[in-house]
Amino acid sequence: MQKKIFAIVKENSDSAAAALKLAALLVELTASLTEEQKKAVEASAGLAEQQMKMVLTPWFRHFLTYDPKPVLEKVKCPVLAINGEKDLQVDPKLNLPPIEAALKAAGNSDYTVKELPGLNHLLQASKTGAISEYQQIEETINPAALEIVADWLVKHTQCGK
Repeated sequence: MQKKIFAIVKENSDSAAAALKLAALLVELTASLTEEQKKAVEASAGLAEQQMKMVLTPWFRHFLTYDPKPVLEKVKCPVLAINGEKDLQVDPKLNLPPIEAALKAAGNSDYTVKELPGLNHLLQASKTGAISEYQQIEETINPAALEIVADWLVKHTQCGK
């Protein structure tokens, strides 16, 4: 669904035209759902509407088309790049390898790239990684993620020297 939404946003610079196509896509997708799934969609209709508005903002349009590779290929400072395995917003399988490749291309030898098992986009222990799950999770950030960040910081600052 995200791929279809993002394609519509990228292909339609006019927000009104894109909004009409997004609304049609939502109707099309809803039609293929079970009754139980339709009820869940109806219960979160406000959320879906907010999401549709967000993808049409100038920031999000820029975000969809921005290629960080040229910048990453110039980064010489230490880097910690982490993703949750269940991150549905920034897929670790699609994003971590190019980050690592760009840092290598920069000649950067001081970087750490990790996919953290069982964690979502917010680095919380998660069942599915779905955005709708965020508000149900009491954990602010997983202790394992905090430990990785803390250890990396200690190693790369005066505290660790």
